[in-house]
Amino acid sequence: MAVNAEKALWLGSVQVTAEDISKVQADRSTNGQVQVHLILKPAIAAAVNGFISKSVGGQIEIWIGDELINTGHIAGAVVSENFNLVMTEAEAEQLTVLISSGSD
Repeated sequence: MAVNAEKALWLGSVQVTAEDISKVQADRSTNGQVQVHLILKPAIAAAVNGFISKSVGGQIEIWIGDELINTGHIAGAVVSENFNLVMTEAEAEQLTVLISSGSD
């Protein structure tokens, strides 16, 4: 099934949809930032880990739909299903809507 790119989270070149996420939790801070904790399903986590491994020393861009929300330096390879993303409250709300809506 094709997924609308506007309804996806992008971790580098890997598209993550609502169906790829096992759990999401947001912790709000006092400075307007939110730390979003994602637990990805194994198959998509492997794809993200593969992208990160191939990109060590480079950058990872994090997108919600067509909006760039963060860029970070990739210092080393990881093997994890857990990812933490820092974003504004508005971006966290946008991600929540995306996850709630699924791929329809």
